Amino acid sequence: MGTLAELKEIIDRWDQQDDARRIHSRPRTIGEYFAAEQPLLAPLPEEPFETGRLSTPRVDRYSQICVG
Repeated sequence: MGTLAELKEIIDRWDQQDDARRIHSRPRTIGEYFAAEQPLLAPLPEEPFETGRLSTPRVDRYSQICVG
């Protein structure tokens, strides 16, 4: 894998293969379930938003970490 475009192609292929997958004895495929759910999803906001947060928490002498 050399470029980001090649990685994207690989992930797209995996996604297409997964659409045809059926979970255990469920009546529909993953793609069919997603097609039914997709119209109910809210659109992404227009403005950029923070998708993650980096932090450097400290561990106290009791091996506890306080986050947030």
